[in-house]
Amino acid sequence: MHECISNGLVINRDKKGLLCWQNIDCGTGHLRIRKDKAGYCGERCQCPAWTNQCSFYIGPTSRNSTLKNEKVKRILNSEEIKKRICSIEPNANCAKTKSIKEVDQIELYDGSKILVNNLNIIIDDLIEHEFMCIGKGPITGSAKYCEKHHCYEKGTKFCYYTRNEIAFFETRFGNIPIRAWGKTKIKIYDFIEKKEKSKCEMCEVKCTSEGIQITSENKLSGFEMCLNQKCEYTAFPEKIENKTLAKKTLVNDYVVLTSFFRKGEKIKEIELKCNHKDICKLIDCTFCWEYLKNPHCYPEMAMISLGIAIYFLTSTILMTFKIIKILFYIVRFLVRGKFRCIRWVGKIIIKYRNNINKREESKEKYEIIPPKIKNSKLPMKIIVTIIVFSLIKSVESLTTITAKEEKCTVNRQGERTCLFEDILELNLNPHEQTVKILLNDHMGKLAGTIDLEVHYTEMICTKVIKFYTRTWKIGSMSVKRCYSEGSCSENKCSQIKANEKIEELKDVNKFPGISQCVESDGGWFQGCFYTLPACTFYRFYAMPTEKEILEIFTCEKWEPVLRINETITDSSGNMTKCTYNLNPGMKMSDRNMEITVKDITMGVIPMLSSTFVSNKHKIAKIDTEMENILRKFKCKSMTEAKTFLNCSIDPTTCHCRPADNKINCDCKEIKSQNEIFLSENSLPFSHNGILIKNELGNIIASTELSSATFQLKLSGMRLKTEIELNKCLVTNISITGCYDCNEGANIELTCSTDFGKSLANIICPSTKILALCDTKGIGQKISTTIAHAEVEEKCEVFCGLHPTTFFLKGRLAAVEMNYINTWRVVGNEEAKIESSSSLSWLLHFDFFNLLYYLVNPTHLIIFIFTLLVLLFMFYCLLPLLLRLLLTSLIQSICPRSVEDRHVKII
Repeated sequence: MHECISNGLVINRDKKGLLCWQNIDCGTGHLRIRKDKAGYCGERCQCPAWTNQCSFYIGPTSRNSTLKNEKVKRILNSEEIKKRICSIEPNANCAKTKSIKEVDQIELYDGSKILVNNLNIIIDDLIEHEFMCIGKGPITGSAKYCEKHHCYEKGTKFCYYTRNEIAFFETRFGNIPIRAWGKTKIKIYDFIEKKEKSKCEMCEVKCTSEGIQITSENKLSGFEMCLNQKCEYTAFPEKIENKTLAKKTLVNDYVVLTSFFRKGEKIKEIELKCNHKDICKLIDCTFCWEYLKNPHCYPEMAMISLGIAIYFLTSTILMTFKIIKILFYIVRFLVRGKFRCIRWVGKIIIKYRNNINKREESKEKYEIIPPKIKNSKLPMKIIVTIIVFSLIKSVESLTTITAKEEKCTVNRQGERTCLFEDILELNLNPHEQTVKILLNDHMGKLAGTIDLEVHYTEMICTKVIKFYTRTWKIGSMSVKRCYSEGSCSENKCSQIKANEKIEELKDVNKFPGISQCVESDGGWFQGCFYTLPACTFYRFYAMPTEKEILEIFTCEKWEPVLRINETITDSSGNMTKCTYNLNPGMKMSDRNMEITVKDITMGVIPMLSSTFVSNKHKIAKIDTEMENILRKFKCKSMTEAKTFLNCSIDPTTCHCRPADNKINCDCKEIKSQNEIFLSENSLPFSHNGILIKNELGNIIASTELSSATFQLKLSGMRLKTEIELNKCLVTNISITGCYDCNEGANIELTCSTDFGKSLANIICPSTKILALCDTKGIGQKISTTIAHAEVEEKCEVFCGLHPTTFFLKGRLAAVEMNYINTWRVVGNEEAKIESSSSLSWLLHFDFFNLLYYLVNPTHLIIFIFTLLVLLFMFYCLLPLLLRLLLTSLIQSICPRSVEDRHVKII
């Protein structure tokens, strides 16, 4: 009897030496030689402890299953077969910590265990040349033996096939007998994952005379530069990028925040403060309007430019009037000719009708008077309208709320407390994003301020989850079983289901995958006892490669959000700051103040139908092809994606075909997130001028605000106005920046008090500002708007009961309205876009500043001399040159020959 098979022959010898045999089926047990001789069936034989799939074959073929066999050793050590691991023992070239990996393993008959890439197993139940014989003499045997060999009817030697299955590990180099196979968990020191540098050592930002110079590395996806609360993204930058900023920005101190990105991940952030530049050094033209607006830079050049401008302006006006006059005469001639023609035709008709011979007597004289042209005032109205609209500019919105007398009380310490109750409705536009509210008591004393600043507006993506997934790799396992062995039965391959758990594939059944079966040849030559078709079972399955869960989603809609910074300052200089993110219709309450956004008008947001993928750290936009690949392995929920095993794999993930008792599969797999999060599709990036970025796993679109309306309600806000005898002193005063521009002027000062802490109200002839003051002196920079270049005025400081004064003196720059906007990027090249408004520039011109320099005798002489030179050139020299040129041209085109008959030439 051969042990460890479920169905086999049991051969007995009686006392007379005769052999008898019978077929025993042990069902779920195995044939065993029992000591108690109570039967032939017993418990199943056990596989090695590390697996539950093995072969109990002990025939001569197993002798080749050893690493001492050079062919076996060569096959198992090949790169195609052997599983690559870094090391089982600590190694400097491997990871520092151990990790547990589940890998495929086979065991040879000599006890050697080999890690392999894939399991392709063939199980044969018959080897033609391996049979066993008992006895001597003529041979007889089992039915299967006698089908292949000659048997005697009354033989004394019995031969049979054991039918003990033998397993082969199949490779394209040859098949190797193995004792056991399956998956096992081992602790290894894995390969060190080659990650790109998380730091950008070469990244730096420098201030230049024209703006900013940004140095980066070649492999960066891009960088984001934020200036004055506006951010723009530059994709795939050059190693050195020079950003030219507008002059109105350069004449003020400015702070640039630059963030560097690699495949959607922020790797470095640099904040740089740049000092203001001298407007005179920024003028890079010979004769231009900027000399006129900044005459202090080069007064002589400004006077020359003024002379040229006045000359050409007056010449243009005179020429225009002359052209209009000529056109008027032409029109008048045409009108008169028209009436004369009509009169002539009328005469002919009258003559024909009346047939009167006396034309002179019957001729009726008509005096044709052309219609008078009415002096229309429409052009003047148009000009006035344009001027009015051009005067509209960005100013800080200033509102004052005064408490009623009955709402204010004074205690024994001299502190006046006022109750403020009011409702304001405020409108914001792209050029007016700061609102300052002054809170005064009934005596006009400042009790506090409320500053509302709209940093920027955003559109937040409302997610609609499509599915979850993970990065995965595809493994496969195939096992060939002969007919009637294991799971192989009649019509089994045609009845198998995709998710069916097959016993022969139980080591990989737990992974999400697809089970299939194809019929293959049976019979002796294929190692099978029966000639009926054998079954090749196979399963391709997904295994996780990374821990991060991927979320595939679209943006169903974009929700507008208005981000408002609120600063409340009381009379003592104490400040309370809050930041609100408000949606339309949303209310926020704090300190008896309620803010409600009624309406937000935004630009059109693109990419409403785009699909995105996120791992909670990075977000990328994916196309339909990548979405279909990720859909090959999907999970219904985040919990399923975390466990991985309950997810599903698409049957079309792999295309498998049978070849020599095994299965070859071509599969779609995503082994690494680097295949998904590419530099060109990872956020942030600019799309149609709109910055799309990732903030804490949410997609934010930063766009320009068209308009917004919000309501501010004060209900029971109490502020104190201290009646103190202190006074405020303002020192260290300087002013820089530009006049009549959106960026405005910056006033730097230090405000100190005799005692205590106060809020000073500073009133100058051209502006009003607020400053915080204490005993140590608070240095601060205050932005304001001034409409002229030369600033020399006396300002009053109202603080406590003793007002003080100081002189504000300085010169502000005038920036050219035509400026180069380098924020726009077309393709990989920077597109310089100019914006201009000639009429607006002229209306914002500070003529008094220019006249101040024109009064100087030297400058006046230069101006007059320029006009005289131009008059001489265009009224004397130019006509003379034109006449000489015309004369020589006529002579060259029309030459004359003169013959003198009185001259005799010898």
